[in-house]
Amino acid sequence: MYIALRILLRANPAILAKLPNADELLTALDNAIADIQANDLLKKKTTNEIKEIINALRANLTRDILSTSRKIQAYADYKKDKALLKETKYTDTSLSSPSDVELAQIAKGLYATVNLYLPELLPYGLTAETQATLLNDTTLYETSSPQLDTKKREQTTLTATIAENYKTADGIVT
Repeated sequence: MYIALRILLRANPAILAKLPNADELLTALDNAIADIQANDLLKKKTTNEIKEIINALRANLTRDILSTSRKIQAYADYKKDKALLKETKYTDTSLSSPSDVELAQIAKGLYATVNLYLPELLPYGLTAETQATLLNDTTLYETSSPQLDTKKREQTTLTATIAENYKTADGIVT
């Protein structure tokens, strides 16, 4: 709306000539429009970055959990250990709904279970290295959450700033 008004005023100098302090008001409107655009762009960029980071970390941890789960499931099936089968069975669907905290707890629980059986799981591809990867990804996922929450709070601040930019532009126009 403000851009259209600016284009209209610039295209019709006769309208501007009738307004006192027209150049100052037009400059202030240009500045308000630039602020709105800059803050909106920053908000969109930050929102997308947060979503991408969260999605990437979650996908990475989910992939680790599923890989570990499949391997320990093969072992549990071979040993006919129904309790272990039930305790360690995860699917894409079952990992899509837990909250961030719950997903980290699932990963930690699976890590602890694998540690109990680690010597027996070596032939199934679960090693100290795979355990280290699972633990590192879990830790990264957990420690990134507060940082991402901070970025989300910054989004709220940007929203308030954009609202103030609009109020400023409204004041200039009226």
